[in-house]
Amino acid sequence: MDKVCIFVALALMWMHSAAEQQYYPQVETLTWDAARNHCQVCFKELVTLTPENSQTMVQNLTSDHWVGLRKNLDPNHMSWSRWANGDPLAFQNWYPGQPSVQSNFSTPITNCCSCSCTCPAMWDSTNSSSFMRLYLNDTGQNETGYQNETGYETSEIASECVRTPMFPDPIDSYPEDNYTEEYCVAMHSFGAWVEKNCSDQLPFICYEDRFFGHVNVSDVSSSGAVLTWQPGPGNISHYRLEVEGEKLEKLKELTYDLTNLTYDLTYNVTNLTYDLTNLTYDLTYNVTNLTYDLTNLTAGTKYSVQVVPVKCQRDLNAQEATFFTKPNKVENLIATDVTNTTISLSWDKPAGNVAFYVIKVEGRETVSFNQSVVVDRLTPGNVYNITVISRVDDKSIWSEESIVQQTKPGMVSNLTVSENNQTSLLLRWVPPKGKLTQYNVTAVVNDPNVYVSELLNKTVTEEEEQFTVTGLPMGARVTLSVMALANQMEGESVTVISYTKPGAISNLHLTTSHDTLSATWSPPEGNYSCFTVVLKLYNEMVNVTDELKEPKIDYHHGLLTAAKYTLSVNAVSGDFSGPVESDSIFTLPQPPSNLVNSSFNENQITLQWTAPPNTDKISYSVVINSSFWGYSQTVEVKDKTSHTFTDLKSGTKYGFGVKTVADKMESEIVSNSAFTVAVEKEISLSMLCSSKMPLFCDKSSTRQYVIDQLREHFHQLLQDDVFWDLQPEI
Repeated sequence: MDKVCIFVALALMWMHSAAEQQYYPQVETLTWDAARNHCQVCFKELVTLTPENSQTMVQNLTSDHWVGLRKNLDPNHMSWSRWANGDPLAFQNWYPGQPSVQSNFSTPITNCCSCSCTCPAMWDSTNSSSFMRLYLNDTGQNETGYQNETGYETSEIASECVRTPMFPDPIDSYPEDNYTEEYCVAMHSFGAWVEKNCSDQLPFICYEDRFFGHVNVSDVSSSGAVLTWQPGPGNISHYRLEVEGEKLEKLKELTYDLTNLTYDLTYNVTNLTYDLTNLTYDLTYNVTNLTYDLTNLTAGTKYSVQVVPVKCQRDLNAQEATFFTKPNKVENLIATDVTNTTISLSWDKPAGNVAFYVIKVEGRETVSFNQSVVVDRLTPGNVYNITVISRVDDKSIWSEESIVQQTKPGMVSNLTVSENNQTSLLLRWVPPKGKLTQYNVTAVVNDPNVYVSELLNKTVTEEEEQFTVTGLPMGARVTLSVMALANQMEGESVTVISYTKPGAISNLHLTTSHDTLSATWSPPEGNYSCFTVVLKLYNEMVNVTDELKEPKIDYHHGLLTAAKYTLSVNAVSGDFSGPVESDSIFTLPQPPSNLVNSSFNENQITLQWTAPPNTDKISYSVVINSSFWGYSQTVEVKDKTSHTFTDLKSGTKYGFGVKTVADKMESEIVSNSAFTVAVEKEISLSMLCSSKMPLFCDKSSTRQYVIDQLREHFHQLLQDDVFWDLQPEI
């Protein structure tokens, strides 16, 4: 079957950086030509559709709207090839069966189709006679081919086609009676395109490139400025000028009281060179120029300006600018105080507004937000030209005022005191920069017990840079001042406070108990501010007490028993200390406890005891004795609580005792006794009994009496000092 084809114009796909477009659906119904004329007058043109803007616009449509596409818009181009604004047709979104193709055949042919999609086919853009052809082959599948002067070749495309009854299109075909070439395109509310008679009345969509302009501000003064701006696009009826001051309450009156107005001043401008002093205007739509003089503004004020082009009673994007009027100069600039390195300035705020002030002196800048400033880091005796500048946030706008002032002689630096002793000290300093002729040195003693007495007020030459102050009392607080002079002009005094060293304390006396210590002493001669007391235990620091005001100190409890403490005391004046006086003493010893013989045998005994509470390093005196053998021994035991005596007699009772020793002090003795293990030896005694009484010696009672007498004899002789036992033989 022969292929029946339909020709569709191919638009070249091309990218460009278009201006930002704004779209305006119109509810008024007009013919396509009237709609286009309205868009051209009040906007730019009927809308040109793209895949992107179509999706956006259909969200707000409820009916068909004219768009900027017409079948025969330009006789020099093919049908359906150009948009109203001249852009090539690069995107199509036809409703199925659109656009229609008319024929003089009575029977429609159903083997052709029209596409409702974009067909992104590649083609030779250098050949202006090229065109795209859609056709159906014998199997009913759609194909695409490209035809040029030498022929065409085919290739499949991905577009989906919907079959629509069509008529053959022979070269000599004629349109039907109801066919017209005046077809225009409307977009359904869901985005598809349809042909409609251009004389139909429909709502329509206009577009306009977003207007971006700029207002230029020039010839800015403290009370005015000149505005110029760019013309708006198309038929601009007039420009609306809006001027807003940042602080309207401080604006000057123009021609009447503005206190009841709002901050935003809005004016409709018909002549862009009118005078703001007259607030009434005749409104016209003819613009003769694009400039305007602002007058009667407030100095130092930020103004925001908007120039809004008005087109068909519609505001276009405003042209904007902000600027500051020039601030006025400060008033009554004076020097309120002058030192050797500083000059204090004050001034009155100028009329209008000021954001801050900049103070310039010898290339240095200082910022102040007040009507005063202290200019420092100056050289003594120099003459300075100081400028105070009124500034606003726009730092390119300012006004300035100047003053001339001389500084005082400089101050000496590094004033130090050294070589402090009990009656004198040495004062040193570094000369100041600038001019000077001499120094004035003053020394004053501050005695809390007497009135303030001036010791020295002496003038020394410029070459001298030190001075020795003598004849001072011990431990005195001395205020020393040095002032530079330039002829008769006095500079600032530099003062330092120092002290002479205090004398030594005397009569240091210590007393202790087993866990406390008290000390008293006599203050030194002259002055002192406080005492420093150091307590040591066996040369190790225990406590330091600073700034003690009274000549005594008590350590209540917490001290070790039988321990050696050393107390050192010295007087203090300022940062200087007097000679140190020290003394040592032991706390009283306490006796040990729980004295026992922990082990023993035939010739030795081991003693053990418990140390008294709260002790560290401690010594004991341990004694052992035997009255039977006339034996006694005493040993010193250090830092232990046990001792073993050896070479003792077996079976002997030994007495022993332990006492705590601290220096020459001893505690009460703790005593006990124990036996060494006896090595038993048996001794037989024979006794002869004679009596005048017959059989007297044979009586048992007689024998028992004799044994008792013998036992008493041994008890008197040996007592319990050694082990013994008497048993009669039966």
